Parts: sequence; C-alpha cells; structure tokens
Amino acid sequence: MTTTHIPAFLHACVVIDESASDGLDITALYGRYLSWALTEALTPTSITDFSTAIRHHGVRHDDDQGPLRYYPGAQIIDPPVGA
Repeated sequence: MTTTHIPAFLHACVVIDESASDGLDITALYGRYLSWALTEALTPTSITDFSTAIRHHGVRHDDDQGPLRYYPGAQIIDPPVGA
C-alpha cells in the first residue's frame, strides 16, 4: 500500500469545513485524488487503500448518506494549493 503521499494530497486539494452542510462522496474525492496523483507523476493507490488512508489522516466519513461513503464538510480546493 503506497499511501505516503496522501497527506500532501489532502493539504493541496482538500479542506474540511465542519460547519458546511454539504461534502463529497468517495467517487468525487477519489476522482480528484487520481487527477492530482497523475499530475504529480505519482502512482495512485487503490480506492480501498485511499479510503483507509484518508480516514487514518482524520477525514471522517458518514455512511448514512446512501450507498457511497460520504465525507461531510469535505471540499475540493480549486486550484490546488501550490498550483
């Protein structure tokens, strides 16, 4: 499992606003991660490892939002920090 670049992705591309009423599902968050990893010339990790890694780095999920894992308050930073 190559997840050492997950903190850099989170720092550059994601902000968590606990007061926000919306968030992102795993598909949107993982899609942004894939785009970032390829732009950075990194080999992306699997969606399963990605989900585990971001949870390990404090991004909480809410499974009560339907069939997809949902991350309340997660927002994409566009453009990414440092771009």
